[in-house]
Amino acid sequence: MKKKVLLILNNYIIIPLFFVICYNVINSLFANSSPFIGIINSIIFSILIYDILYLVLMGIYNNSKKAHITLIILFSIISLISNIKLNYLDEPLFLSDLNMLKNSNELLTLIKRDLLKIITSNIKNIILIIIPSVIIIFYSNIFKYKFINPKKKVVSSLVGIFSIYIIFSFNTFSNYLYSNILCNVKDYASYVNYKEKYGYFGIITGMYKSYYEKYDFNKYKEVELTNIELDNYNKIENRIGTPNIIVILSESFFDANLLNENVIYDKNITENFNELKSEGYIVNLISPSYGGMTANVTYQLLTGSNMSIYSNGTIPFVQYFKKEKEYPSLVRELKNNKYQISEYTTSDPYNIKKSFKKIGFDNYNLIDSNNHEKGYFASDDFIADLIIEELQKNNNKQFMLFETMQNHMDYLVTKYNNYDIKIEKSNLSNEENEILLSYGQGVYDADKMLKKVYDYIKTIDSNTIIIFFGDHLPYLRTLNNDKILNKLDYFNTNNELTNLYRKYNTQALILSNYDLKLNINNYLSTDNLLLSIINQMDINVSDYYKILYSTIDYLPAYNKFISIDKDGKIKYTNSLQGKEKEIYQLKNSLTYRYYIKE
Repeated sequence: MKKKVLLILNNYIIIPLFFVICYNVINSLFANSSPFIGIINSIIFSILIYDILYLVLMGIYNNSKKAHITLIILFSIISLISNIKLNYLDEPLFLSDLNMLKNSNELLTLIKRDLLKIITSNIKNIILIIIPSVIIIFYSNIFKYKFINPKKKVVSSLVGIFSIYIIFSFNTFSNYLYSNILCNVKDYASYVNYKEKYGYFGIITGMYKSYYEKYDFNKYKEVELTNIELDNYNKIENRIGTPNIIVILSESFFDANLLNENVIYDKNITENFNELKSEGYIVNLISPSYGGMTANVTYQLLTGSNMSIYSNGTIPFVQYFKKEKEYPSLVRELKNNKYQISEYTTSDPYNIKKSFKKIGFDNYNLIDSNNHEKGYFASDDFIADLIIEELQKNNNKQFMLFETMQNHMDYLVTKYNNYDIKIEKSNLSNEENEILLSYGQGVYDADKMLKKVYDYIKTIDSNTIIIFFGDHLPYLRTLNNDKILNKLDYFNTNNELTNLYRKYNTQALILSNYDLKLNINNYLSTDNLLLSIINQMDINVSDYYKILYSTIDYLPAYNKFISIDKDGKIKYTNSLQGKEKEIYQLKNSLTYRYYIKE
């Protein structure tokens, strides 16, 4: 009896406890985050997950040592992958990433370029993982056991599988587990910074909390469109006609002159962008992402829905557009009004061509750059020529979305053979300057591209609008994975709300070749950008998009973390009150109804 108690105690408590503490401390070192605090609830939950998986493996192997070794290998791989993802995309591994294994081209492409660097930079991490792993394996061998009764194998597996189902499905127990046991952190930073969250809670609990942050969609009820007043929509006084609409989603475009407290270029690399502000409309945008996930920016832009309802790591075009049906979209509104709808991109890492067809695109074009690459992808100058060529081809009313990729990371100095700019003054290191030089060249070329396209549309008779904007800020890092953002004064003020806003803030510039009288807010999130323009056109718009437009004055700009009202007041999204909170919940309910509900 004493031996049996020792076997249970060691295999189900002591070994998992040692594992949880060691691996979470190592993981916090990997992520350069705050040290693992080891709060008791998180430790107990992590041990519970370990034991549940252990039960399943005991049913498979009927060998405790093999079960422990499998779990060690599994969580070692998870820890390393999470670390690599942090280095490249500034976010840890989410459970929802498993949905995207077959669409992981973007990360794999980056990894291939830097495979040797990844191996060498992670040697110390691998060694750190190996040491406790060897200890656990040696210790587990001392308390190795098997089930004598075959029925216990089956029971073990069934108990483990049933426990997994209970914990990972949305039900009363899992909701209590998440809300009352795991959500006991008062520091708000743990909710907006996933790297810090994983460091604080540990990787197992961190992944589960991020998974469970997806909304329990059962709480959303059908919203009757007829019960919603269209007050804002009915206030539209001017109509802007039926122009061609050219959207240029410029990869990671940002006015890098804002960084001049730390780095100054020898040229104004956004000269055209800033000069043309006086000829059009400038909008401060809130992006749903930082450093990547362009597909989610286009999702917001084209559907008018906000990513705040989805769990982190979700790409709706990949995970939710499964049905063979027509989904609502702003481009479909144009299509219903006789517009031809086209998409042009130099890369499709998420394989979302089918999803674009489902929201109304007539043409989805993967651009053949024909040796017109600059850096890793087609040059922005080549894209400018392509836009001009496409405008010359067709006299029909056009909506064309061009997604550029020239300024995609990585920002290595070897990315370009020649540079048109140089860094004149800086208080950063040589390596950091080289990265900002590489990024700055991409911004400089995008700025020239904007001027080239705008100069052309001024020569044609067809009324045309250009919407030029950056999808998100760049993820700038050194080869040692030091985050350059942390060293730039612009992003590190004494006000945390300002810092958070600036991390997700890009700008949109709206230009036209005719007298455009547009009523548009100074602050918008990308879901409200195209929505604002289409609702002011001389076209028939569905009630759904009239409703979305009617919400803009109340909640013009927000993502999951940060919100800003039309007067520029910044607040945390989870602190919204009154009408703002009502609109937030309404938009989430509408997103659930049209894009999530089966």
